[in-house]
Amino acid sequence: AGVDSHALAISWPDDMADKNDFEPEVCKAQIFTYSYLEYKNCIWFAVFDNSKREIGFYKISNFIIRPLYLIKSKTDPKRLFEIKNIFGVKYILDIPAKALVSLTEFQVFCESHGNFLFEGTKQQFTKIKRKLYDQTKDAEEVKMLGWQDEGFYAFANGAYENGFTKVDEYGIIKHLISKGEDEAEERYFFIPAMSSIYKDEKDQYDSEKKFVYVKRPDVLFSDWAQLFYDTYGENGVVGMSFYISSLFRDMIYSRFKFFPHLFHFGPPGTGKSTMCWSIQYMFGLERKPFMLNAGTAVGFHRTFAQFRNAVVWFDEYNNQIEFKRVQDLKSAYDGAGHVKGEWSASGGSSNKTTTTPVESACNISGQELPIADNALFKRCVLMQYHQTIFSDGEKEKLTKLQKLQEKGLSHLTGALTRFRKKMETDYFRVFDEVEREIFKALDNDPSIESRIVKNMAVIATTYKVLENELPWPFNWKKMLDVLVKNIKSQNGLISNAKETNQFWDEVDYCISEGELRDQEDFKVEYLNTVRVTLDRKPVEKNLGTMRKVLFIRLVNTHSKYMEALRKKGEKKGMDKGSLAHYLSHAPGFIGMVSSTRFKNGEKSFTSSAYAFDYKLLEDQGYNFDREDPDLKPESEVDVALAKPSVAGKF
Repeated sequence: AGVDSHALAISWPDDMADKNDFEPEVCKAQIFTYSYLEYKNCIWFAVFDNSKREIGFYKISNFIIRPLYLIKSKTDPKRLFEIKNIFGVKYILDIPAKALVSLTEFQVFCESHGNFLFEGTKQQFTKIKRKLYDQTKDAEEVKMLGWQDEGFYAFANGAYENGFTKVDEYGIIKHLISKGEDEAEERYFFIPAMSSIYKDEKDQYDSEKKFVYVKRPDVLFSDWAQLFYDTYGENGVVGMSFYISSLFRDMIYSRFKFFPHLFHFGPPGTGKSTMCWSIQYMFGLERKPFMLNAGTAVGFHRTFAQFRNAVVWFDEYNNQIEFKRVQDLKSAYDGAGHVKGEWSASGGSSNKTTTTPVESACNISGQELPIADNALFKRCVLMQYHQTIFSDGEKEKLTKLQKLQEKGLSHLTGALTRFRKKMETDYFRVFDEVEREIFKALDNDPSIESRIVKNMAVIATTYKVLENELPWPFNWKKMLDVLVKNIKSQNGLISNAKETNQFWDEVDYCISEGELRDQEDFKVEYLNTVRVTLDRKPVEKNLGTMRKVLFIRLVNTHSKYMEALRKKGEKKGMDKGSLAHYLSHAPGFIGMVSSTRFKNGEKSFTSSAYAFDYKLLEDQGYNFDREDPDLKPESEVDVALAKPSVAGKF
């Protein structure tokens, strides 16, 4: 302090530079600001000798450091540096920001890469950091590829917004964010997957490295769309609209708080996986699906959060997969991510939780319909595949499509994101019109599940909004015909796919094996009214006509059902609470009866029971009423004389 830099001479060491190699005043400015110079890939620290009026130097490292970017993050900030030693060996380091607090940690990071030796003091290191920090640019890490709130679609190798910008060797892109008509803010973003930092890390960012932008100006949307439709036919209508809708998933979800899954159902060799592969290629190179019957829980939940506004694929669905996984697929429709607690530094649990979000649309494929939980079935748009024998012409179209897509078609995905403003402006207004039109085409049939219609309306609206913006290979009439056909088919399947099918199967088995006894565990009676409990009060429920009613005691039946499944080596059944919930919401459920009479041998007793319309169970092929049909009443008069009209009255 107080030293006149102009009055000091520079005393160059023999192994440093000749004074002609530097601009003296530039050198002095840096020396008085940071106290060191860089020469021949070494750091030389300045020594001030006021008595001789000289500045001398000595070497404190055999490498130099070039600041690149500070990657800003609330949870994991880090700094990117380039280090280069006297032998010309160069590395890009990503160092946690907190590691630079300690000289020792910094030395460990450098020396772990080879001959990078720093021999300076802590005070000298602090002065070096001052220069590094002054010259570092801020960047924000793109932690999830796909749509970004800043207005661009991120691929592993760059970003698309009205055109593609490729990342530099460090994985950085410069993006201009408009702040008005004539004003824009320059911001930097770090996309790590293709950064030279991780080029030798083959297992890191493996899936992300395939989520890339492929420049293919020779392939137009119209070329791909026509071939896709020619190959997949009516399923192609739904699949194409689903894919394009997925690019705006966040916008659609923000209003509706749901986004439908696309479920591909069919036997092997029918083309369901082929369709899923075709959709995968719209986001770059080949990405393998997550196998539902084998993948880990961590991998399962991370798949949902890999990309934003893209499509992820879950393959090999069957109704024997872990029930929790079925529930998680169901929750993903509602955007509910996986929540887990964090562990504190002391090893115990803390109050903090982390959530793995759901950010992508989901393709699910399998050889079984999703009837393990009927609620999952209703959250899917079902596509069925039946054809196993294909003509030469059909095979030729598929081969042509596969050749077209094998290099990736992500340039179409990038281009489609340009319709974001159009979708934001028109989508929700058009949705109401589309939903009404679909209901009208279904003759406003009250038996149609409204959720299925809404699911279809989500993807149909995308077509309607972009009808005149894109060269679709089909028109609205064709799309509406396909949607109505699909909705009716799926609704019919759902009606027969009860959550309780497995339970009734085991009840039937237990009756046959003598594990459940007529009149003791269940009974069938002819009734026209049943006294049920509603809001804790007894209520007479009029059945309209005399009909068979099944009363079943869940308290004993549930344990027999669980035991039967264990004996067969099948998956664990539902807990009693869940089963009670499903039974009480199943078609044919009449109500909960607080007290009705059963028999144990000659002894009678009263018990609570669940009452069901037996006719609906008979229609599904169940036969629990094993009494002699010759002894059954043949007329309503006989029925009235043979049985009490109200359960619980004797």
